[in-house]
Amino acid sequence: MVTDKPARISAKRIRSAQVALVAPWQMMVTCEQCGEHFTILHSTEADGVALASRQAKWLSETLTWDHIQENKHKASILLPG
Repeated sequence: MVTDKPARISAKRIRSAQVALVAPWQMMVTCEQCGEHFTILHSTEADGVALASRQAKWLSETLTWDHIQENKHKASILLPG
C-alpha cells in the first residue's frame, strides 16, 4: 500500500546533551525547567529546517506545560506536522 502521507515525526528523550547533531535538520530541545534533552530528527533535508524549528518551539512549550500540570515528560512525543 502506497500512501502520500508523510511519516509522523516524534521527539525522543536522550540521556546526554553531548550527542552530536548529525544534520542541519536535526534539532535538540532542552527543557528549561528540568534540563532533560529531546532530539527531533527528520529523515531528509526536504522535510526542512523551518519545520524542525517550528516543531522545536512547539515542543518547548509542551515541556513547559508538562511542568505546569505536574506531569512527567514522555520518552517520545509525537510532533505536529
